[in-house]
Amino acid sequence: TPPPTIKKQVSHIVNHISNEKPVVKDSAYILNDLEAAAPAQPATVTKHNEEPIFITVEEEPQFKGGISAFYHFLSKNIHYPESMLDKNVQGKELISMTVETDGSLSDIKVVKDLGNGAAKEVIRVLKLSPKWEPGYQNGNKVRVRYTIPISFNISKGPAPETTSEAIT
Repeated sequence: TPPPTIKKQVSHIVNHISNEKPVVKDSAYILNDLEAAAPAQPATVTKHNEEPIFITVEEEPQFKGGISAFYHFLSKNIHYPESMLDKNVQGKELISMTVETDGSLSDIKVVKDLGNGAAKEVIRVLKLSPKWEPGYQNGNKVRVRYTIPISFNISKGPAPETTSEAIT
């Protein structure tokens, strides 16, 4: 269990998505600051509903309102799993998902799991996500596979008052 001095308030979630996007190299994802590796995927993968899924596109999908709004959404909705607090588990959960042409999220999968309920909680919240702005290729909306790291950190002080304080 965490020491009594640690308040069970959490500096919710989220560090630098843009700095930790996977890079395809030598048939494996090279993940900045992460140990997990998954097989690389071609530019398009298995078709679903006859529409290809892209990994790299001219215009990336994004959460409506931008990355700050995404951080805010996560910080307001993710609840630090009690078993993670009890065991003082911190770190990054790596999630892969498809942003559909209508902006909805599908095929949410765990690439790197911290265990203790982290994956279940992140997937639960991503399923609540409002629709994203879809990705574009050649001026057309396309399905895009997107990988995001989500950080779980236990704060030793009071909960941050603003979103910018929570994102460190």
